[in-house]
Amino acid sequence: MKNYKVRNVRLKRFYLPNHLYFITTVTEDRTQIFLDEGNIRVLLGCINDFSCRYAVEIHAFVVLPDHLHLLVTPIRDAFTISDFMKGIKGKSAIEINSRCRHEFIRANSTVKTVPSGK
Repeated sequence: MKNYKVRNVRLKRFYLPNHLYFITTVTEDRTQIFLDEGNIRVLLGCINDFSCRYAVEIHAFVVLPDHLHLLVTPIRDAFTISDFMKGIKGKSAIEINSRCRHEFIRANSTVKTVPSGK
């Protein structure tokens, strides 16, 4: 058997303004965080904010319990789809994690321990 050298080829992303892109992104470990309406509101707010900031037109989206689909068109080539998605994912993760911690703390603060009979 011949020894062939295998090169690791990493394809670079390329973007074209005014072209339609289909994007799918999933939550970490496919955690179903979008079963909560408040988390969906956070995500939609971030999509709205970053679509304005990065001049991306949103044609359609679907939010499912553990992932998101977007149909978008970048209007200008000043920013990439990666910049747009990094913004959405970063801000929504911070806000949802903060929100969930707040809910966890609030839920745990109402738990009362009952001393054992010892």
